[in-house]
Amino acid sequence: MRGYTTLANTGRAFRKTRKLRDGGGLEEFLFRGQVMQVYRDMMREVYLIKDSQVRNEVRRYVKDEYRSTSHVSDLETRRSLLIGGIRNWRSVANNLGLSRTGGGVAIRDGMDRDKNV
Repeated sequence: MRGYTTLANTGRAFRKTRKLRDGGGLEEFLFRGQVMQVYRDMMREVYLIKDSQVRNEVRRYVKDEYRSTSHVSDLETRRSLLIGGIRNWRSVANNLGLSRTGGGVAIRDGMDRDKNV
């Protein structure tokens, strides 16, 4: 049975439940979506790099940057970090010759309108 676990000694089944972390409300939810979208956009651009060694190094760098700031809980601080990261990424993308994508990474507000960063 999918989603159920049987206790070996009792034969009873119980449903596995996940403990949800504090969501922080709608604004937090929307921001998390923006962060994930920017991350995905960056990774898509990383895979345009032809040299596999450089591609792996840049991919590792992007992952490490995201992980190093994952402990920050203040929304405004996180927003500043994201905007700074986007600017940094555009610089890296231009230096690697990925400028044909126009630095496709952008920050969006809750209405999905692009903001010039």
